[in-house]
Amino acid sequence: MPSQSTRRSRILVVSLVAIAFVIAVSLVKLPGGVDWYESIRPATETLLSLGSPYSSERGINISATAPWGLLLLSPLLAFSPDAGRSLFLVVSLVGFVIALRRMKASAAALVFFLLSPPVLHSLLNANIDWLPILGFTLRPCYGIFLVSLKPQMGSCVIVFWIIQVWSRGGLKAVLREFSPFAAALLLSAVIYGPWFLEAARIADYSQTWNASLWPMSIPVGLLLLTDALRRSRVKSAYAAAPCLSPYVLFHAWSGALSALADNALYMFVTVVGLWILVVSRML
Repeated sequence: MPSQSTRRSRILVVSLVAIAFVIAVSLVKLPGGVDWYESIRPATETLLSLGSPYSSERGINISATAPWGLLLLSPLLAFSPDAGRSLFLVVSLVGFVIALRRMKASAAALVFFLLSPPVLHSLLNANIDWLPILGFTLRPCYGIFLVSLKPQMGSCVIVFWIIQVWSRGGLKAVLREFSPFAAALLLSAVIYGPWFLEAARIADYSQTWNASLWPMSIPVGLLLLTDALRRSRVKSAYAAAPCLSPYVLFHAWSGALSALADNALYMFVTVVGLWILVVSRML
């Protein structure tokens, strides 16, 4: 028989999925999902038609998402653009829930997280922030494929993983753990060229919406990364990456927020502070 906590977790997940379906239905004919319509879907269509998803006739990148990320989302192309956007919302919400539960978040902490401005912003825009956050919770050899989709969220987690694996087994262990990712990265570069360098064009294009605190946040980022390495506390690395990145859109701060998953009080206080910030900026 499943324990009471397990039953509660299942009920919570089912309830959130049901809510997601209601939201999805309401969004089928409503605006939103700019990243799905203008980036993810056209980039995935281009990839599946054997073209390069990293250039467009408009003179800017269609996408900076790694090919494996686009392939992961490709089943959504079986649906119409609006239906695919709605299903993407459902998948995103479920992904956030699974990730936070794997981080030992309580029901309260999970609700506060889902109601936070960065997460709602991510859901509204149909971005892939849930994928790196889910990757945080996986074994490094698997998680690196998801975390690498957004380096501004996961670069410090990758550094943490490499150093941790090295300390336990040396170079041989590092090669064993990360060689599949290195091979995938090399193969993608052979096929599409150095696509990962093209991300700079996306950053230039969307600089208006840049919510990075760089370079003022560099000391904080270094302190958090040092704390992660000294205390073997990977959650500090979640928050370090956006502090060390010169380009971070607002919704990407959801990765840093996930570091508070195991503390409902801290999550609540931080989310309230973020809403005060958002409202004050709107006024």
